Amino acid sequence: MEIEIVVLIALGMAVWWWFKKKASSSGSAAVKPASIPEVRVTVAPSTRATLEEVEQPRDVGRLTEAGDGAWVLNPLSPLPMTLQGADRALAQQVKEVLGRREQWDMKVPELALLIAKHNLRFKEVDDLAIQLKPKYDAHIQRRIKASPDWADASEKDRADLLTEFREEALEAMGMDVGHADLATLLQGPPATFQADDELLHRFDKDLDLYPFYLTQLGRANAVVTVKADDWGRKSWERLADKGMALRGKDIPWEPSWKACASRI
Repeated sequence: MEIEIVVLIALGMAVWWWFKKKASSSGSAAVKPASIPEVRVTVAPSTRATLEEVEQPRDVGRLTEAGDGAWVLNPLSPLPMTLQGADRALAQQVKEVLGRREQWDMKVPELALLIAKHNLRFKEVDDLAIQLKPKYDAHIQRRIKASPDWADASEKDRADLLTEFREEALEAMGMDVGHADLATLLQGPPATFQADDELLHRFDKDLDLYPFYLTQLGRANAVVTVKADDWGRKSWERLADKGMALRGKDIPWEPSWKACASRI
């Protein structure tokens, strides 16, 4: 990156010099065609890390025990993360997933599965929610009281208004956490972290199928067409074998004006 900056500065100075020289001679009656000056760029070696060195994984420190089932995953990082509710082996597994050199989206399913299966918590995430929630709730309550539509709104309309108020609250706090759903976090913890344990138990011997199952729960249509060469065909068949999906004649029939049921 530093090399590119040096090149751009040198080229910029050369172009500036050429235009300045051309402008100073514009008062003559006859102007000779200006020749473009030769640009010579000398790049000195950078004292900073090379690209290969930058790409090397940063040493964030060894897994460090913090007591009561808590583990600091990256003690040497500017933003240490403390995992709670895990033994050493599980904490090390989470650390390795986070430390792998791959795109973040590729880590999410495996990490989410570990968190859900073992009911893990991150101290810093909980602390952030505790810190932001009062301000978040106060903004929403102010908007509800000031809204002329809230009192007479239906349950569905109130849900729409709440979505709007929550987005406004996040913007007012100036918080940007990428793809994370901060609004869900600030609405408070679930009644029980064990609510999905029975569901996870059904995937004990097929854990890689669980993320696929979760991605299908939010589909707009309950019935989908899955062709023989579809990338998810095998996953759908495995879900059907587990009783987590219906296929073919097992799909309840509905009149065409109510639903269009395609079968796999």
